[in-house]
Amino acid sequence: MLAQCHDKRNKAEYEGMLDVSPQLLKELTSITSELLSLVDKLGGVQD
Repeated sequence: MLAQCHDKRNKAEYEGMLDVSPQLLKELTSITSELLSLVDKLGGVQD
């Protein structure tokens, strides 16, 4: 799913083709929130 979004971003930037559905944005937002939550659980980086 993340690879699909990255591909669409590349096409928009390099080929001028912007084709993003509301459903794709909803899924991206959901998975991003989930990843953020998992990363937060890892804790901070210690020096």
